[in-house]
Amino acid sequence: MRRATITRRQLKRYFRDKRWQVHVERPVQERLLELRKAARELPQWLGREPSGADVLGEEDPGMECALSMEAVSAHWDELPRREQRILLMRFYGDMSQAAIGEVLGISQMHVSRLLAHALGYLHACIPGPSSVAGRAARVS
Repeated sequence: MRRATITRRQLKRYFRDKRWQVHVERPVQERLLELRKAARELPQWLGREPSGADVLGEEDPGMECALSMEAVSAHWDELPRREQRILLMRFYGDMSQAAIGEVLGISQMHVSRLLAHALGYLHACIPGPSSVAGRAARVS
């Protein structure tokens, strides 16, 4: 009978993964360990203890976009299939409303109404004053 050997690294990962009260993905856990290591090294790098401005993070402009996209994906299936298709053709296919109308066999005006309805619905689902859907509506 062959005996499985467990490396020290595997054992450390096992205990690291199992001790969290809430399941946190391994890459996030590894980032936390990197952050703790960096926090220990920061005083050596600075030559002094860090002050409040040294450790404060900056606002990430991509975070609002990521949260908005997450909200859109959470409500995507609530849209009628035709509106989903129109949004995909417009924003991922970079098609004009007239071209979409030709593909679907409807007028450009009807495409415009359906697009406005879909964007309005998704915009209402996204918390906060600004959103990706709101910016997309202004672009079209």
